[in-house]
Amino acid sequence: MKLFSTKTGNLIGQFRRGTLQAEIQSISFSPSSELIAISSSKGTIHVFPIKRLHGSGSEIRSEIKTTCSNLISPILCFSSDNVLFAASSYGIVSTFSINESTKSINLIDSESFADCISLQ
Repeated sequence: MKLFSTKTGNLIGQFRRGTLQAEIQSISFSPSSELIAISSSKGTIHVFPIKRLHGSGSEIRSEIKTTCSNLISPILCFSSDNVLFAASSYGIVSTFSINESTKSINLIDSESFADCISLQ
């Protein structure tokens, strides 16, 4: 995936999530715009540090990733720079914590949509 500047249109850099071709399902920027999370049709979530890009043509590979077999094509949304939500069309919402220093993404919680809502 390539990232371009919205001000200049110049290429900022490229992200590589893996070696096998996959369809990107969702992209989310962290509130500080320092991280980008990408979900793919391979059932993976990859998190990239944008600050590591050093200009046009720079390329980084995913070092922070997880496979989520219970989330098919999840939609991603950051709630903070280190907490990421993933919502599946099958009714599952998962919460992940992201730690850049250890290059890890860990599942905090996973529940069905029905458990998240209440009717009044």
